[in-house]
Amino acid sequence: MEEEAAITGTYVWYYLICQRETWLMIHQIAPDEEEENIEIGRFIHEYRYGKAKKEIEVGTIKVDQIANHNGQLVVKEIKKTSKFKRSATYQLLYYLYTFKKMGISAKGELRFRGKKKRRCCID
Repeated sequence: MEEEAAITGTYVWYYLICQRETWLMIHQIAPDEEEENIEIGRFIHEYRYGKAKKEIEVGTIKVDQIANHNGQLVVKEIKKTSKFKRSATYQLLYYLYTFKKMGISAKGELRFRGKKKRRCCID
């Protein structure tokens, strides 16, 4: 019997973009780790947001940043582009749902690199 894969935010994000890619990832068939977009994503996380906390692991999810704004927990998801805003929104909603199941109230914030309007907040 095959063990069921735990749902991650990355799976949610990829599923709305490419179901085939999601299937490959769930079955541990990795994408090309040297692909340009993967490298750009690593750079953004390592250098652009270096001062902030990076990837906090909570159960099966890894959130990019968590902040406290006036007593309100804010979960932040960082993307290099708003091209896949819908997928990023569902990924962030999944994170908020996961926190809610744990009894933690949080808001969400999408951040897009290189945009003047970089934020999209989710309650």
